Parts: sequence; structure tokens; C-alpha cells
Amino acid sequence: PGHTTIATGVSVARHGITANSVFEPPKGDGRGFWYARDVQAPALWDVANAAGLTVGSVSWPCNADSKAINWNVPEFWTTALGKETDLMRRSATPGLLDAIEKEAGPLTAERLSSDRDSFLAASAIYILREHKPNLMFIHLLETDKVQHKSGRDAPELPAALRRLDGHIKGFIEAVKTAGIADRTTFIVLGDHGFADVTQSIAP
Repeated sequence: PGHTTIATGVSVARHGITANSVFEPPKGDGRGFWYARDVQAPALWDVANAAGLTVGSVSWPCNADSKAINWNVPEFWTTALGKETDLMRRSATPGLLDAIEKEAGPLTAERLSSDRDSFLAASAIYILREHKPNLMFIHLLETDKVQHKSGRDAPELPAALRRLDGHIKGFIEAVKTAGIADRTTFIVLGDHGFADVTQSIAP
């Protein structure tokens, strides 16, 4: 919901993305709000495409199969509907993952589990450098994962933040290499904050 509010500028009540996963009992297959068709309001990628601009996206929620995105590595996770890597390959821009893997190494479930952000960052760097999109969406996950697991004071958080800073440095270097640094603006956001929880009640 937070990412879609960032992308559309409207509230959940208008864009319709109410959670990470679609609530579909009794089927319960775990399908996420993965697809652009799930979003009930125009997103920035739609507006940019309509204006004749090019768009790239790496792991940004709720835009798989969007016709408005020129270079897309969409976000999925493994469910009863299929493995994450298979779903990503099925919906990514044709040929894009093949080109990224030649440079960044193979996309595997093990890599996404242990070092997801490095693959996502390499994907974004490839798109920025090779295709120079007018608008780019990048969703990195490690700091979110660490704080969900261990809280705001997680001992592993400082190292995760340093890795995140390194990925952002890579994006800056990529736009310099692409020759578009003088007309690039970076906006760094989070889709939500964190509060430490010491007790929970689950009726």
C-alpha cells in the first residue's frame, strides 16, 4: 500500500492496494498485489508513458505486466502460484534478465534469499547505464527485512545501511557513466517507518 501511494499520490481507498497479498478466501493461494491491473488509479509510470517518456523499474510493487514500463524487473514472492524466480522471468521485459545476468550473475532463489539487494541493485545499474530511462523506480529490501525481524536497534542494521548506501552510490555512478547526471534527481524514500514491539496479542 505504501509503495502504491508513493507511485500514485492517492490513498489506499482510491488506489485499492489494501495489503501485500490479495485477500481471497477460501482459495488462499497467497497471490500478492503484483500486477499493474491491480492498481485502480493512474501511477507515475502511466503518466510518464503517456507523455512519451521512458520508464524503468526494479522490484517496485504492483507494476508487473505494465505496458507503460519499458524495462521492468517486477517484484514477486514464492506462493502456491509458483516460484518467485519463475514468476519474475515470466513477467520481466523480454530479454532484460538475460542481459542483466550476463553482467550480474544468475538469478536464483538462493541469491534472492541471501543477497537480494545486490542483484536488484545490479539490475537497476544496468538499466540506468544502458537505457537511460526518463523515470526509474527501484525497491531495495534489506533494511526493511532487518527491522521487521529484529527492530529498529537490530545489531545487523548498521551494516545493512552501509550496504544500502553502497547501492545508492552505484546508482549515482551509473547515471554519471550514462552521461545523464546533470539532469537526474534522486528521491530516496521508505514506504513506512518502524516502531519496536516487545509484546503482541494474537486472539
